[in-house]
Amino acid sequence: MLVSSARGGSVGRSRPCRKARPFSFLSQPNCVACSGFTIVELVTVILIAGIVLAMIVPRFSSTTVFDRETTGDRMLSIARIAQGSAFGRSGVTINLSYSSTGYVFSTSGLSKNPSLQIDQAGLVLAAGNVSSIGTNPCTAITANSPFSVTFNEQAEIDQNYGVQICLNGAETLCISPAGFAHAGACL
Repeated sequence: MLVSSARGGSVGRSRPCRKARPFSFLSQPNCVACSGFTIVELVTVILIAGIVLAMIVPRFSSTTVFDRETTGDRMLSIARIAQGSAFGRSGVTINLSYSSTGYVFSTSGLSKNPSLQIDQAGLVLAAGNVSSIGTNPCTAITANSPFSVTFNEQAEIDQNYGVQICLNGAETLCISPAGFAHAGACL
């Protein structure tokens, strides 16, 4: 049985969101039939989540950049150990070589010679003497062309502009003429 009320609504039917007053979200706080998300809100959230995932996932799927940065940091540490230990000693050398198991970044002339075996696939080690500021002298290290940097007793090297060491073509490590090793290009 359906009876009209004085306000224009119907009595006897369950319609919690239909009221005679104008529509307003604030006037219907307990409205069960009007709760939930609209399709526009759901599509917007899914779209934003998709964009964020599209930017983040490629960073985790490839470890080449991480391997290059980690290897560069380890080479920098070994170069700084060699330079710091070269004060008052002659014949402290950093050696870069290639063998069938991968690249080797090592020192010689110290009581304990730290070394780094670089066997990550996809990393190419290169080095060269800088002949002028702003140039990249890096050539690949091969079994037939190893590279070495020798420190004198003042822990300096005998190169006018320094030595550049590269990983995958990126200028990763520079050893300045004063012997100081730093990350990045020789400036």
